[in-house]
Amino acid sequence: MYGGSTTAINPWRTPWRSPVLLLAGGSVALLWQYAHALAWLLRTFTDQTYDSWGGFPLALAALLIVFARPKLRAVPRLGFLGATAALSALDLLLAPLGLNIASAGLGLFSANLLAFAFFETRFPWYRHPVLLLTLLALPVSYWLDVLAGYPLKLAASSVARQLLAIYGLPVVQQRTQLVIDGQTFAVDSACSGLKFISAGLVLGVLISSYTALGTSRAALFWLALLGLLFFANALRIVALTLALIAQPINAATHYAIGCAAFALACAVALLCARLLSRNQGLRPACQGAR
Repeated sequence: MYGGSTTAINPWRTPWRSPVLLLAGGSVALLWQYAHALAWLLRTFTDQTYDSWGGFPLALAALLIVFARPKLRAVPRLGFLGATAALSALDLLLAPLGLNIASAGLGLFSANLLAFAFFETRFPWYRHPVLLLTLLALPVSYWLDVLAGYPLKLAASSVARQLLAIYGLPVVQQRTQLVIDGQTFAVDSACSGLKFISAGLVLGVLISSYTALGTSRAALFWLALLGLLFFANALRIVALTLALIAQPINAATHYAIGCAAFALACAVALLCARLLSRNQGLRPACQGAR
């Protein structure tokens, strides 16, 4: 309609302002700063002290990146670059304290923020599956067991006692021990449910990303998932107790009962996610045109 032509000016077109060069430079800087912490993190994957299996979430995060094939933004988002720089400054302040896990967490978080600055993202950054999976790779199970292991065992023992009472057995709970007809069954650290929760969270990230739940429905899903994992662990304690009343069981049977309880929780969680994902993009009928 109007004569002439206009050409859009891209401020990042010049070589020294190229997003690729900035991304490469930022990645090298992050690797240089967090090299010690990331090396410590890799060692924990084979260190039994931390009971870590964090390499698995990182492998899943890498697969998601490969299959997603994120597109490079024409203009990086300065807010994420500023947040990455702020976290790097915070790490320099915490470096004298020797907190390897804090430095590793800041390094993983900074790497995700740097990626969010340069790549298009389908999910909000705060619940992006790659970010969540990389943070789940941190070896925090040891400290979680110290802080929450006993309360979880106590709560699971209480639920298991009620379920066994419904089954008709005379159960007396003594803290984390169940006494049935003079037999004492102890709920040890392995039955606290922390491994259930850690594995379930990894699966929950994959389910919520696959179903593309909105923020509110994703919050409901996570609450349901945590409740299901806790209840499944209580069911495992009930099943193990009933099995031990009948006869002694070996490690393979113990492991099989745990896997069955976990699989049941995962199946119900997947069903909940499918139900929550129905019609989430439809406009309510009561909202007419204005």
